[in-house]
Amino acid sequence: MEQLLLHLFGDFIVQNDWMAMNKKNPGWKGFWACFIHTLTYSLPFLLITNWAAFLVIWSTHFVIDRTKIVDYFIMW
Repeated sequence: MEQLLLHLFGDFIVQNDWMAMNKKNPGWKGFWACFIHTLTYSLPFLLITNWAAFLVIWSTHFVIDRTKIVDYFIMW
């Protein structure tokens, strides 16, 4: 339950409009928007997990948010 609440908090409260609109953009602007969002999203997980889990959560969320992989699954 904690993980679900942290996920919702990170994606809908912490993420601002600039992050949401730019995280898929090419170049450094998109990279930094995605990096900042995923870092601020993932940091609270350190309170309930360990570093390894944090890195898995951060890296997978970064790949999902930075790429268009989600768009493929939404089409189904």
